[in-house]
Amino acid sequence: MRFYHHEKTEFFVIPDVIEGGEEENDRLIRELPSIFRDKAAPVWHLHESLERLVRLCEEWLRVCFGSSGQYAAIRTARWHRRMNEAFTEIYIRCQLRTKIHGLRMLDGRVLGNYPLDTADSTNLACNVPKTEQKYPELTLQLRALGCSEQQVLEGRCAVLKHAIESVTPPTIEQWINSAAKAA
Repeated sequence: MRFYHHEKTEFFVIPDVIEGGEEENDRLIRELPSIFRDKAAPVWHLHESLERLVRLCEEWLRVCFGSSGQYAAIRTARWHRRMNEAFTEIYIRCQLRTKIHGLRMLDGRVLGNYPLDTADSTNLACNVPKTEQKYPELTLQLRALGCSEQQVLEGRCAVLKHAIESVTPPTIEQWINSAAKAA
């Protein structure tokens, strides 16, 4: 309970089964003690029905989008079509204003295209230590400056963090206007 009431705990994700079915995930939501509901956010998996998404958005202040099933790989053409279908359904057709949290969606190429209120990622934790595999040119530049290995890691972290923070997602209204122009 200590962290639940912490001023920086805006919400938490209700446990889910990523490749599970709608019934299984709805059961996990029902098992949530009601005293935690005001900060809880259920997950809608992209392979699940749009009907379930609408129902969750009607019942919760925030819903998390999780890439799964045939939409597990983010940024594919199929994934983008599904994301557009989902946002069109809730924000244009149903005119809901539920906040959306993107699970694994801090990539600027995702974050900059969808009206996500919040997002998370393991990008920094996974990519900062991969000095030779991910962004090796960044590592070379830092080493050329005479940075120690610890400073290389810190520098990589700072640059990647800045890249994420420099992207601003569109507002719901901006996304709706953009979708209308594309239609």
